[in-house]
Amino acid sequence: MVKTIYLMRHGESEDNVVDDNALKGSSALLTERGREQARFVARRCAELDIDVVIGSTYPRAKETADIINERIKKPIEYTDIFVERMNPSEWYGKKKEGAKRLHALDSSLHISGFQHSDEETAEELLARTEKALKYLEDRPESNILLVSHAMFLRAFMARILFREDVTIREIAQCVRVMKLANTGLSILQHNQDDPYGPWRLVCWNDHAHLG
Repeated sequence: MVKTIYLMRHGESEDNVVDDNALKGSSALLTERGREQARFVARRCAELDIDVVIGSTYPRAKETADIINERIKKPIEYTDIFVERMNPSEWYGKKKEGAKRLHALDSSLHISGFQHSDEETAEELLARTEKALKYLEDRPESNILLVSHAMFLRAFMARILFREDVTIREIAQCVRVMKLANTGLSILQHNQDDPYGPWRLVCWNDHAHLG
C-alpha cells in the first residue's frame, strides 16, 4: 500500500510574532493571522484525499487542525509525539530577547551530549523522530494530514532523508537550511515495497495558498 502523509506546520502563533511579548512555549495560541492562514489552507485540504487528521497536542497546532477539520470533517486525533522541541523552562515567560537564546541553542544542536538545562536534547529529539516514523508507518490509513511544528518537522525530515544513519549533525543542518512557513504543506509517500527505500519526499513547504 502506498501511503501519503501531508505534513503541515501550524498557523502563525503568538511566539512567531516579533515583538516584546514574553515567550509562551507550549501554551502559545494562534494569532488572528494564524487562524486566517488555517482557514486558507483548510480550503486547500478540502481538495485533498485525507482519511484522518493528526495534530500535536500544543494549542497552536491543535487549533490549526481543528479549523481545518471544521471544513473537511474527518476523524481527528492528537498526540504528544509531534509536539515541538521543548526549550529550557526558565526561558518561558521572559521577554523576546529570549529569541536570541533560542538561536544560540539551535546553533548548538549538533554538539553531542550538549544540554543547557532541562530542554529536549538533540539525542532525545532524534529518538522521537524514530518514534514518529514508526507511528506513521503503523497507521492503517492511506492518507494522513499531520499538523505539527517547524523544528520537529525539520528534524523528522532529516530522518527521512538520511534514513537510519542520520546523525544529530544532519538534523542540525536540516533545521538551519530548510525553511518552513506557517501552514506550509509538505508531502511524503511511504511504500514498503519500494526497492530504493520506503520513504519519498514529494514536495516541501508549499504555501501558495497564502498568496
